[in-house]
Amino acid sequence: MNRKLLIPGVLILAGIVYLLAKPGDRIHYDLPEWKAPDRGKISRISYGKGEKTDLRLEEGQWVVGAPARRADGEKVEKILDALENLKPTDLVSRSGYYDSFLLGETARTEVSVTDGEGTGEFSFGKRASSSQGTYALLPGEEAVLIITGDWNALLPADPGELRDRTVLTFEASGLNILELTDRDSGKKLVFSKDGEGNWLKNGEIYGDGEGLTKKISSLSGIKCRSFVSDPLPEGPPRWKALLSVEGRETDFSVWGERDGSFLCSSSQSEDPFLLPSHTLDGLSELLEE
Repeated sequence: MNRKLLIPGVLILAGIVYLLAKPGDRIHYDLPEWKAPDRGKISRISYGKGEKTDLRLEEGQWVVGAPARRADGEKVEKILDALENLKPTDLVSRSGYYDSFLLGETARTEVSVTDGEGTGEFSFGKRASSSQGTYALLPGEEAVLIITGDWNALLPADPGELRDRTVLTFEASGLNILELTDRDSGKKLVFSKDGEGNWLKNGEIYGDGEGLTKKISSLSGIKCRSFVSDPLPEGPPRWKALLSVEGRETDFSVWGERDGSFLCSSSQSEDPFLLPSHTLDGLSELLEE
């Protein structure tokens, strides 16, 4: 046999044997397991870089942040789904170098999940570009892994993104009285129902009861664009609506325009908020009558 061919062949074979036999290499690395918390017993999810954001269950209601604000139920369900199904899918690196994955000590987001059994933990970095998962570290593991779930979207850096943005909701069929006030014109309109269920406007039969119901219904379930932390202007609002639904009163006020939206407040929201201008088309049409 040609010795020039034999020696390289032996070296290649030796390399293959070494890779197969060497313990701890990626080819023989068993992906760790992350013990999923008991979904039905999860009471707190804390996450963040340094200072943590708390998503927690209080009296059967998920709230977020401090002071506590009502959390978006759909987003909470997606987080719980992701926790229940979280698992490592791939080993990426065992080099101990984390910066390129945003998993360094100051860059990574640390997560702890509390249920009836204790607390489960993991840390995540940036989204894995080659999959639907996220680069992560699990407790007791130095390896960079990819785990299921887009955790940067599920647990956003701004906890306000987890808030329930529904700022006014009511059962339109139960509405008995609607009072509207326009500050600038001094106009006040009172819509009420008589004993037969007909709509009255300032005590007179209102001709388009069906249209009125449609415009009023458009106010229920509205979601704000964002919440506002600075105080409301002094003095009365530009428009004010007082709704009486089966004896329960709710007020809703429009203070003016800001950044192409309306600055508003509601007795159902702890903070002022911004609404897209088209949201209030029905209300403005009533005031223009």
